[in-house]
Amino acid sequence: MKPVHSMTGSGSACRGPWSAEVRSVNARGQEISLRLPEGWAAEESRVRSLAEGAVRRGRVEVRLNLDRALLPPRISIPKLKTWEKELGRAAAALGRGRKDLSLEILLAGPDVRSSGTEEVRFGDGLAALEQGLASWSKARAREGERLRKDLLRRASNLLALSKKGSALADRLAKAR
Repeated sequence: MKPVHSMTGSGSACRGPWSAEVRSVNARGQEISLRLPEGWAAEESRVRSLAEGAVRRGRVEVRLNLDRALLPPRISIPKLKTWEKELGRAAAALGRGRKDLSLEILLAGPDVRSSGTEEVRFGDGLAALEQGLASWSKARAREGERLRKDLLRRASNLLALSKKGSALADRLAKAR
């Protein structure tokens, strides 16, 4: 017997700063909704292609998230040095010394620190999505198996009732 898969299900996975969530509900056609992190719209076709390969039909929502808090901060040494020079000039103009320039003040300079997003590998995001789609597929298979067992139990109950009804009809026919 061919395995039964539920149309509804959800799955998720994480890989580094990336996480993927996949959810589906029953629908006749194939409708895939994508949500990508800000700045990653150029990768939509790769994400859609991966999702379409795993989804035959149904309304499926795919979310790919990038947790920027998990990214190590990056410090631009050239920008830090430029900012230090500018602040040094300002301090001198105000009659203050360089000793007033703490590292905290220097790191607060424009573009000195970044989240490291430029070094994020999108391949890790795709790997998270592949794992999320696999998790989603397994959840659908588990639910499908529960549905198959429930249908078989109900069919068995109907068959038993049918046999009882047939036996009762035979008795009634003989009694006449």
